[in-house]
Amino acid sequence: ATAYGLAKEHSKTNSFNKYKNGLQRFKSYNTILIQLGEVDASFILWKKMQSENLSIEQTIQLSIFGYEKLIKHLKSLNNKTIIITGAILPTLKDSQKAGESAVLRNTINISQLKRTNLILKYNEALQKLSNQYNLSYIDITNETINKNTGMIKDYYLHDSKIDHHQSFKKTSLLWVKKMELII
Repeated sequence: ATAYGLAKEHSKTNSFNKYKNGLQRFKSYNTILIQLGEVDASFILWKKMQSENLSIEQTIQLSIFGYEKLIKHLKSLNNKTIIITGAILPTLKDSQKAGESAVLRNTINISQLKRTNLILKYNEALQKLSNQYNLSYIDITNETINKNTGMIKDYYLHDSKIDHHQSFKKTSLLWVKKMELII
């Protein structure tokens, strides 16, 4: 799901209702971690900017509305710890094409640096949103960004080099350490 899709009443994936049903099904949890936004900032928001002539700020806000909708629902469940994570840095280099699972990404021609800069702005908006709702916020950008290039360090790329996810093996401990500060 995308955060943008959560805001839409009738999204193609019906993601908001899927989340609600999943939360209903698993009632014994006490911590909810929301990790959305990379697909928004690497594809959806660029498409919105192109098709509707919107600014970066306007498209980020469209995506943030999805987060707000989900947060309001989660807060209504009471006594749950809600953690929002920053979106991960884009991994696909300019010379790479996304694999079959991310073929739509190949339809936009935006550099990795521009996608990364959008993620950084997006994460600022997520941190503000977290503060607004008094939620915990964690982010591994500082650990994964190459300060010289302004993009993800190659070390954190998935071993397949074409997977649009970061390496789970190499980033999982970063996330765990951040979560241990909260839980």
